Amino acid sequence: MKPTKILLTIVVGLVTAGLVSIGAVYSYKKAHGQLEWAQLLLYENNPAEAKEIFAGLETSSWVKRDARLGRVITAVLTGDTYTGIPLPEKEEIDIDDFHLPRLLRKQFVSSAFDRCMELAVIGRYYGIEAADIYYSAAMLERGETQKAFGYYMALSKKLKSTVMGHRLNEAFELLQAGAQQVIRDRRGKLVGIVGANREFKFYRPEYGELVQPVIIKEMLNISTKKGLRLSIDLELSRLALESLGENRGSIVLVKPGTGEVLAAVSDQITVKKTGDESSPAFEQLLEPASILKLVTVTAAFRNNIDPDIEIEGTNCRGAKRYSGKILYCPSGQGELHGLDHALAVSCNTAFADLGVKVGWEKMLEELRLFGFDSPMSNPFPLGKIIIDKGDDRSLADLSIGLENTRLTPVHGALIASVFAGDGAWIYPELLNAEDGFTGLSPGKIKRVKRIRSGLKIVDDNWLPSIRGAMAAVTGYGGTAAFITPGGFPVWMKTGTGGNHRDGYHINYIGFGPGKIGNIAFCVRVTDKRTSSRVRKAGFSVNRALLFHLKRLNGTR
Repeated sequence: MKPTKILLTIVVGLVTAGLVSIGAVYSYKKAHGQLEWAQLLLYENNPAEAKEIFAGLETSSWVKRDARLGRVITAVLTGDTYTGIPLPEKEEIDIDDFHLPRLLRKQFVSSAFDRCMELAVIGRYYGIEAADIYYSAAMLERGETQKAFGYYMALSKKLKSTVMGHRLNEAFELLQAGAQQVIRDRRGKLVGIVGANREFKFYRPEYGELVQPVIIKEMLNISTKKGLRLSIDLELSRLALESLGENRGSIVLVKPGTGEVLAAVSDQITVKKTGDESSPAFEQLLEPASILKLVTVTAAFRNNIDPDIEIEGTNCRGAKRYSGKILYCPSGQGELHGLDHALAVSCNTAFADLGVKVGWEKMLEELRLFGFDSPMSNPFPLGKIIIDKGDDRSLADLSIGLENTRLTPVHGALIASVFAGDGAWIYPELLNAEDGFTGLSPGKIKRVKRIRSGLKIVDDNWLPSIRGAMAAVTGYGGTAAFITPGGFPVWMKTGTGGNHRDGYHINYIGFGPGKIGNIAFCVRVTDKRTSSRVRKAGFSVNRALLFHLKRLNGTR
């Protein structure tokens, strides 16, 4: 062969080999890139899409073993059968790339206990330590208590010291003590157990001050096989009770948008006064006082009366006659600059005038929109209308929350939540979720459907004006000036009711820490001899609560 032909053959051979090599490198990188993408889809909880990629890679000479394992895992996650598909040898797989601990947790917290156990079997084969504890926990939640306990006892000390390990140990102890249901707060903290005779027992006696009887009654009406989470947050409840200090009264915290009661506490003197089985935060009916002016404002808007224009320029002299009878203001404020000013200083006559202009019929309709005289069946009452007709003086009293209406602390918080959210009325909820024995798999709970719950009652166009006026209450010159801690803005309305004979009380409602707040509240302080004393006490209690909320908000 001529040298030129030999050289040409060599060159062609090298080029061909190079092309093959380049093709192999490309094929290798493409296969591994697809594998990594499928594994990422597993991490992001998208097994259906990952399954298709793994199936397409099973014929790849580069990643077929990984693809086979991926096919098995996705089959478990999607409920498909994978019987007969052999697992690759341990030495052939980098098991960490498949995120099995995360997948185990996802299936467990979603109450997919069968799938969790199937994944745990795979995890145990590849030596993933966490698989052992998930296997035991899932078995417990499936109702195989004795088998689950046997697996738990064989766990290492390291696994038993984890959160899951502690929860498993706690669950076994509770079941041994006769628990039929395990009751926890909304964050999963143990509250107590329900025994075979449907009697509830607190885990710690002091929790009785944080969970009022009406909540227990509502809880016992729900039949679940394993556990429930209450809407109550024990830590928030403890801080609320601490805020009351030596004062008598109640504090209620509500989650806007859902109506879930996060805290509902009362001092023990008030509880004993109304009966050991009473729930003052839900049942004590007292005058709303000036917090009802917010309802009068929405009634004006609904009837095409702009309260800002109506009030601007009027003179708050400190007193005015209605039907020949004098209605007093806290103090004469002179010329009012509009809704913000009137609400900030809580001028009675400005809102009495609004109510009289709206009229009896429309004011009563508005009150019912806000839950007064609610026809709905609840485990506790909401507000009541005491007098539904009369002269202008009676209507004036109705419009400023005196004499003619009553409401509970939880109702006050619900009114605040209307303005904290999207303007919808929400009935209160006392339960958060169904759960397992370990308290780590909360799921949806069947709620009572109530007519009008979630009905929008405040127009979006009104909310800025109302929130602006509530902001003025905590501003300079407002009735709650300097009450808010720095960096924790709160929108509020204050109200003082009662008399010298029966004692004075305050209802302070609001929401925070922003215009669309994550907590709505009602602070009620009662049984003071003078209005000035009750306002001072109410300010102190509410300020303490807000400081607690600010500190907690920074840690959660």
